[in-house]
Amino acid sequence: MGKAGSPTGLRIGAGLVQPQARRALPDSNADIDSFKNKLVFVGNVESGKTTAIESVSDVAPMSTRMPVAIGHTSAKFTLDYTTARLDDGDWLHIYGVPGQRHLDFMWPMVCDGATGILVLVNACDPERLAYTTSMLEEFSRLAPDASFTVGVTRSDLASEFRLDEFRHALAAKGFRLPVVKVDTREPAQVRFLIKILLSGRSAGKR
Repeated sequence: MGKAGSPTGLRIGAGLVQPQARRALPDSNADIDSFKNKLVFVGNVESGKTTAIESVSDVAPMSTRMPVAIGHTSAKFTLDYTTARLDDGDWLHIYGVPGQRHLDFMWPMVCDGATGILVLVNACDPERLAYTTSMLEEFSRLAPDASFTVGVTRSDLASEFRLDEFRHALAAKGFRLPVVKVDTREPAQVRFLIKILLSGRSAGKR
């Protein structure tokens, strides 16, 4: 992963994402690659990705559900988008993309020019380490200049999960980055997670 500092002009204060009255989204015809403050949430099944986005949004989030054919079966994916105001008045553009490999066709478009990537992982998933490693590897390739943070959800339901062990296991694979527990239903916790991300100086991959 590359190295990235706090985005130029962003004031990382206690307010970070300021609660605002519900308003219309910025021009929906704008080129998403032109958004200078773009965060991307990616998560595995039941990681709370959509809930996290809703909890920090100051507009009504847009969610697009579309069917996709996978072999002889069909499935649906959800692409989420919303905005929030930063301390300096700029927009923070927040996207949520599905973390399933068979839906990776949308990753390059959304990740291009991203300021940061938030990987959410469901602690109840027995493959959580392999999944997180896979996402960090793939998204660091797609967004080499972004900062990365891992948020672990549903840890209260996984009695065997140990945050330190998980963090050390990621470090052993070459990923040294913030790894924190988060309840995506709590806006303050999600805002704190974003603050950690925007304050980060290293994506963590050696």
